[in-house]
Amino acid sequence: MSKREQNKSDKRGQIITAARELMRVRSSTGFSMRQLADASGVSLATPYNLFGSKQGVISAVMDTDLDDFKGRLMGLDSDPLDRIFNLVSVSSQLFAEKPNYYKTGARAMHRETDKTLKSHFGLPRQALMKHLVQQAIQHEYISPRMNADSLSITLSMQFYSWIQLWANDQITLKELETRGHYTFAVTLAGAATASARERLLDQIIQLQGSLPESRGDSVDFSQYEHKRQSI
Repeated sequence: MSKREQNKSDKRGQIITAARELMRVRSSTGFSMRQLADASGVSLATPYNLFGSKQGVISAVMDTDLDDFKGRLMGLDSDPLDRIFNLVSVSSQLFAEKPNYYKTGARAMHRETDKTLKSHFGLPRQALMKHLVQQAIQHEYISPRMNADSLSITLSMQFYSWIQLWANDQITLKELETRGHYTFAVTLAGAATASARERLLDQIIQLQGSLPESRGDSVDFSQYEHKRQSI
């Protein structure tokens, strides 16, 4: 890499880091390009030259976050079925490290009206979930009769709903992880091969013991449903 290209790469990294920090501190994506340039220590023209727009900066932040997530997920020594559940666990670990930042991002994506930006966020993550499902099908944990696209979309949307509840302070991070695992286990049990189904049923029984309603705690389901619909 030439010195010029290295300098551009360094400045891109500075700007992405500054944008992520602005989101974390402000609990909002509503920073200006001037504020971003000042926080990055570069001229106002530099973010535009390197990313084209603020939307381009936010897309770059999304890309680096996804790369970090994939690195952690794929670095775990687990079989293809466990790796689907690890997607929930690794997400929870990242959320615990920077809760303000990830809550801001989740709320922003939920409200985002720009279809291009929403697709830039959603499509690569959907592709990752589909890859995990396909791996589980190939290793005969999930029935080959299952459509990988349909199953991965279902799993993704289920987890997304729990993330939104957490991002809006309606459930704790611990409940997000437990509910995510439980939802995945129940869904996958219906799609599993005979050899994997018993394993998933055991997991369901173990997980449901951690849920407040299974312990006999009082749960206001009507209020909980109202909160879900209000997101």
